[in-house]
Amino acid sequence: MSKLPTLKTRVRDSVEHAYAYFAGRFVSFGRAGPQAEADFGLFLARWLANGRRIPDETADTPARFTIGDLV
Repeated sequence: MSKLPTLKTRVRDSVEHAYAYFAGRFVSFGRAGPQAEADFGLFLARWLANGRRIPDETADTPARFTIGDLV
């Protein structure tokens, strides 16, 4: 069985962002912190419950961006 995705961070424009790869697909969780960790946990649970596939209701949903991300 393959390893579970892990939450990673990277600094971009002096802001730390959280992300993970699910089945090779990049998923952003916004600014790193408690909210990103909670969102990742929920997404991971839904991904596992859906047979390690991206849940249908999020498959076509664009990634969340903040105004800071866009600037």
